[in-house]
Amino acid sequence: MDSVDLGRVARRVTIVPPKGTEASPVVVYERKKKKKKGTFLFRRMDKMVRHAMEAERAYAEDYLRRHAKSNAKQKDGWVRDGFYNNMRAGQKAMKEFKKILF
Repeated sequence: MDSVDLGRVARRVTIVPPKGTEASPVVVYERKKKKKKGTFLFRRMDKMVRHAMEAERAYAEDYLRRHAKSNAKQKDGWVRDGFYNNMRAGQKAMKEFKKILF
């Protein structure tokens, strides 16, 4: 029988003999385990840094969107709404950052 790569479809294919026969199940295909990249000690830190950067990106994108909206609304609107825009963008970033902790 030719070896077939089933990829993500199946982890293992086993042929089970009918009940009453003495034959044991035969494994026809078994997916190879992927080698994990990165040291075990640094995986948790990598995940935390990645989530922190995603939170930073959420903050920056939200702040820039609010900044442009304030500027379009009125002359020097970004100055007037600066504190509010900064606060709201920070809240959005904290919501993103909480995904790490909880």
